[in-house]
Amino acid sequence: MNKMFNGTERLQLFGLEIIALISQGKSEMIEQVEQHIDDGDLIQYIREKYKDNMFNTFDDDCPYNLEDWNQAFAVYSGYIQGNERRKFGICNDNEGLLLIVALILEILSGR
Repeated sequence: MNKMFNGTERLQLFGLEIIALISQGKSEMIEQVEQHIDDGDLIQYIREKYKDNMFNTFDDDCPYNLEDWNQAFAVYSGYIQGNERRKFGICNDNEGLLLIVALILEILSGR
């Protein structure tokens, strides 16, 4: 797929949308987020579930390579499960959106 931005370029924009969702009081179960990371469709899952609450809906025609973003998250598949508190300080089962922000920080710090 030929996109203007490939790899993890502009992934921080997705992170800002997640912060906005948290600010709106939205939450996700960690287990659900980890399942979508494992399935390779985290971006699409969040996009569909929160399309009415996001400023940038990251549709299929957007200039960002969403598959590359999903692949960047997939690197962490199985890495965190059960260790959210120890690895990221995330204490509650319903803080899956915070887990996404933590993983974006990990992904972007490794570039």
